[in-house]
Amino acid sequence: MPVKVSICIPTYNQTEFLKKNLESIRLQTYKDFEVIITDDSTTDVVKKEVESFFASFACQYTYHKNEPALGSPANWNKAISLATGRYIKIMHHDDWFTNESSLGIFVNALDMNSKADFAFSSTSIYDVTKQTYSTNIPDSDFLMQLNQDPLVLFNCNKIGAPSTTIYRNNKGIRFDEKMSYLVDIDFYIQYLKYNPDFVFINELLITNTSNYPHQVTSSSITKEVQIGEYCYLYNKLFDGAFPSKKYRIFFKDLFAWYKLNSFNEIEDMGYEKPRPHWIFNWLSILAKMKKQ
Repeated sequence: MPVKVSICIPTYNQTEFLKKNLESIRLQTYKDFEVIITDDSTTDVVKKEVESFFASFACQYTYHKNEPALGSPANWNKAISLATGRYIKIMHHDDWFTNESSLGIFVNALDMNSKADFAFSSTSIYDVTKQTYSTNIPDSDFLMQLNQDPLVLFNCNKIGAPSTTIYRNNKGIRFDEKMSYLVDIDFYIQYLKYNPDFVFINELLITNTSNYPHQVTSSSITKEVQIGEYCYLYNKLFDGAFPSKKYRIFFKDLFAWYKLNSFNEIEDMGYEKPRPHWIFNWLSILAKMKKQ
């Protein structure tokens, strides 16, 4: 009989927090789930940890080693492609359920709201370097704007990382493998464009890690990736439409912050110039004047 939830865990070369992730799954009071682990690791360290864990935990699970490694976010998509559950609960390998009721609360959010296909919660964030905790709790103003237009996420991702979400496995939407830094924002926008109804759960159901070595987020904070992906996302969403005032201000400030000299800098990295080219060229000129 099919399970209700597929917990999808893309992994890569670490077990320190993967152990916490798996242990948090073991403790869940809600039990109608499968675990799917797709592994991009260069060694068998994850495979050994998974085999050891499931030897003592009776649970439907799938382990798949990617040969060759897929990279992020293709590894995320691989895990999702193997899911059989009605709901997808993606969990990054360095995140975990905050308490034993977390999964059940996620499931209930969609069970009790048949019009919504997407739900997300508040988040506890553990800074690995500082060993401190903070929280991400979306405010009412953001939730109201998100309800009106998912494009508010373009430069204001208060949903957080994919581990904070659960969604129905019925849209066929995948993470854009051309992206790394804005890939979650793009996914949320694409999903909510199909169905704008969502459920926000104002409880700290997930703990995310931050400032952990080799995380995609930290490795993506470069001039080329930041400017390149925002330009790519704008082209994808607006297909050459003239940018409104808020986007003109955003891009001018982005270009100024990173001291963009020429769009050749991002084109050399494989990114397209934003369209319409003339207005973005003009914004880049204004950005240079602003920094003088």
